[in-house]
This record gives sequence, C-alpha cells and structure tokens, in this order.
Amino acid sequence: MNPLPAPEPDKLTQKEYVTDPWARFFNTQSEQLSRVATRLVPPIAKTTQNASIASTAIAPNLSAAGLYWLTYYARITKVGAVSSSLTVTLNWTDHGVAQTFSGAAITGNTVTSWQSETKLVYIDASTALTYSTTYASNAANEAEYELYIAILSVAI
Repeated sequence: MNPLPAPEPDKLTQKEYVTDPWARFFNTQSEQLSRVATRLVPPIAKTTQNASIASTAIAPNLSAAGLYWLTYYARITKVGAVSSSLTVTLNWTDHGVAQTFSGAAITGNTVTSWQSETKLVYIDASTALTYSTTYASNAANEAEYELYIAILSVAI
C-alpha cells in the first residue's frame, strides 16, 4: 500500500476542524503503522564463534500466540585449515507441537560462505523460541563464524 501524500499545509484547518484530506492522511498513516512488524526482543549477535552453541532461548516466553518472522544470517569469518561446517537450528511450539527448522550445512570454508533464512511461523504463547548451532572444523576450533538472529511479530 502506497502512503497517501500529505495535503497542502495551508489547507490544514477550516474553522478549527481538520479537513477531509488531512483526516484521510492521518487515518492512512495509522493503518499502515499498525501493519508494521515489531521487533520483540533485541537481536542475537554472536561473533568470533568457534564452537557449537547449545540450545539457547531467543524469546523465553512470548506473551501472545501468533505469527512471527524468524530470521537469521550466518557467515564463516575465519576459515579452517582443511574444512568447516556450520548448521543453524531454530525450535518453537505451534499449537502444542514442537517444530524445528535446520538450515543446510554451510560447508564452503571460505569467508564468502554465508546463509540467510527467514521463516513465517506460528508460535504458542508462553513457550520458548530457541536457537542452536552445530559446528565442526578441521583443525578443531580453528574456523570462526558469526550469527545474527531476529524475531518480529506480524500484525494481521
């Protein structure tokens, strides 16, 4: 939806009432703002990681059930001598059923090896949304990676 352009400034009021063009403008702005996704918790930012990350809560107890955008970006920042592998996993609960998404293993072992995923998911209220990584490097703990994760609420 394209925003409605603001009316001419000199036509703001007539006899202390808001004119129809201004009323439409303000109503449109309000409707558009109510549809914007909202960040619920600060984004996760993990840098210079050289080991797997155990299951960790992103949002320990979401107060409202509903649709959420889960998104992450992972990149190899230091290569292993021979090889490296990184897999990102997200877990949540949808209507009482445990759900899991695991990205494909990032195995390029170059600093240009990266992955980004965004998923629209339904998450139950008062359940934990978690992430974890599975990491391997040859030589051990030599490669490094960074991981950024965000969760946004979806207004419908």
